[in-house]
Amino acid sequence: MVRQVYCYPYKALSKPRLRMLLEALEAASRTAKTEDLEFRSPLTVEHLLPQDWEAHWPLPEDADPGAAKARRAAFLHRFGNLTLLTKALNPSLSNGPWSEKREAIRQHCLLALSLRAVAEEIWDEDAIEQRTAELFEMARRVWPRPTAA
Repeated sequence: MVRQVYCYPYKALSKPRLRMLLEALEAASRTAKTEDLEFRSPLTVEHLLPQDWEAHWPLPEDADPGAAKARRAAFLHRFGNLTLLTKALNPSLSNGPWSEKREAIRQHCLLALSLRAVAEEIWDEDAIEQRTAELFEMARRVWPRPTAA
């Protein structure tokens, strides 16, 4: 189950639980130098690489189409591809191209979790894999293993 949640939390966890985890990671990413934020309404979970990606997110030209599509499907629901957005911002971005999504998040979002993701010029499977590993390491610091007695 650990690998399932690590790689595919969107399918393995309820949306409120997934939002809770992302909110905890957002809180952990802040320092004493970061502004405090108060949310007046709940945040929603958004896929950076959208679930309906075909129209605006072409597969690499030099890749085997079948293998590239399978790889994309394997990365779509990984933790590193998820972020938090407001209910108003989320639907306005959902399936658009990365350039538009990235700019809108930069313009409207204050969450460190989201802003660090959009620092990436290209959002693809490699970026998702790297961010998944980074979020997993952050989660290990937030929720360390119990020490043996």
